[in-house]
Amino acid sequence: MLSPVLAVTGFAASCTAVLLYVICTASDAWLVTTYPQRTNTGLWRHCVDETGCVALGVHNIAAYVHIARALMISACIVGGFAVMLYAVFVRKSFNEKSIIASCTVIAFSGE
Repeated sequence: MLSPVLAVTGFAASCTAVLLYVICTASDAWLVTTYPQRTNTGLWRHCVDETGCVALGVHNIAAYVHIARALMISACIVGGFAVMLYAVFVRKSFNEKSIIASCTVIAFSGE
């Protein structure tokens, strides 16, 4: 049987991971270059220090950016669902089947 302290610690770690997924998805620091000028490129916009930021369109970016967008958004959704599922099952009944089910969903979400 899983101890309550371990369950709360796992829930807190999962909440932190989902929050960091959301922050990472929204960040502009996925690709940072310093030559010839400092630029930051994220999933949603391209920033140059002197001129500001420009939103990335759908047609002018590489395929890997579309893939990274889709995977990061799905990781945020599945991770959020896993945390909610974990919270409901642990709060409702503290048995091994619910813990195994919620931990399986958390594991498949990439956390």
